[in-house]
Amino acid sequence: MNLDELRERLDTPQGWDRVRKGAWIVLSVAFLAFVVRGGSSPADPFLEVQERRPLEGFEEVAFTVTDPRGAMARWCAMLAETEEQRARGLMQQTDLRGYDGMLFAYDEPVDGAFYMKDTIIPLAVAFFAADGTFISAEGMDPCPPDVLDCPLYRSAAPFQYALEVPRGGLGALGIGPGSSIDLPGTPCP
Repeated sequence: MNLDELRERLDTPQGWDRVRKGAWIVLSVAFLAFVVRGGSSPADPFLEVQERRPLEGFEEVAFTVTDPRGAMARWCAMLAETEEQRARGLMQQTDLRGYDGMLFAYDEPVDGAFYMKDTIIPLAVAFFAADGTFISAEGMDPCPPDVLDCPLYRSAAPFQYALEVPRGGLGALGIGPGSSIDLPGTPCP
C-alpha cells in the first residue's frame, strides 16, 4: 500500500474510527502494564511496605522528621532505650525487620561512640541533640569477625538520640543538615 492509498482509506469515517480504536487499545494496554508492573514493584526500596517483624526485647517508637524545607514525615523505628538494648543494637541482624531504623534514646546528652562489632549490614547513624536538631551523621561498615578493635563512630557534639538506618537511607527519611526529629509518643504509622 502506498501513501495515496493510505490517505484514501483514512479519509473515510470508518478509517478514522479504526485509527481511534487502535490508539485507545494501545493506550489501554500501556496503562494496564504500568499499573500491573509499575504499581507492584517500585524502583525505590524505601517505598515498599514491608511487614514489621518485632525484635525480641525491643519496643517500637514513632518519630517525625522535619527536613530543612519544613516538610514533615512520620516513621517507625525499633527503640533501644536501656543500656542492654543499646549495647545489642542491630547485632546479628540481616535487615531492619520492616522498620525504618533503630532509635537509640538516652536520658540525657552523652558523648558516646558507636561501633559495628557483630553487625552484618552496613549502616548509617545520625546523631541528634536533646531538642531533636541534627548534629552529624556517619556511614558505618561492618567490623570483620577477626578484628578486635572495631572503628568507633562519634557524633560531632554530645547527643541524646541516634538513629541507625541502612547505609544510604538517611536522605530517604529527610535526615541531614538542617533537619530535626521529634518523638510524639504516638503509635507507629
